[in-house]
Amino acid sequence: MGTYRMRFLWPDEIDADRAHYRQLLEKWGSDEAIDDMEHAFGSLFWQMLERVPCMALSARKDQEAIEEAAIQWQRHPRLDGRVGYLIFDRRFTDCVIEVCDFRPKPASISKAA
Repeated sequence: MGTYRMRFLWPDEIDADRAHYRQLLEKWGSDEAIDDMEHAFGSLFWQMLERVPCMALSARKDQEAIEEAAIQWQRHPRLDGRVGYLIFDRRFTDCVIEVCDFRPKPASISKAA
């Protein structure tokens, strides 16, 4: 069994995390400059396994975990409002290897991409 976990996300969690991260960027200026002692990422990334429902993945490497999580995402119905997921290594709960947000992008953002 691998050490990776997958956690489904809801819109308010993703939005709160992004707002928190924008504040840190304003304070520190760049990703590299953010103080390691700051809780660099919002509540998504600092929730311990005991309090957050997670799904164990059998992957042993980052890429395998990304692929396995994508399959799990397609397999589960999302009638409860989930819009994405994150993957992390349970040995390092602050080490998130992937965050996926599947909400439709506003038209102005899609055209710019």
